[in-house]
Amino acid sequence: MIGIQASVAWSTKINYNTIENKVIGIQGFLCIINARHNYWGSPMGPGGRGIGIGDKLIWIFGRIFYFPWNAS
Repeated sequence: MIGIQASVAWSTKINYNTIENKVIGIQGFLCIINARHNYWGSPMGPGGRGIGIGDKLIWIFGRIFYFPWNAS
């Protein structure tokens, strides 16, 4: 299950949300996404291409900026 999916979006903001209990928290294709200040289901931050163990970030041809994140 994917929480948020975006494609061909060069200035998307997804901030101050709780993104948890999904297989993939955010998936982006051809996107630049500002996803800072979200809670990812773990105080250690997002997993996948993120550095933590929370819901995963996946991007193809773009970038998701996720630091800093909310710890709760």
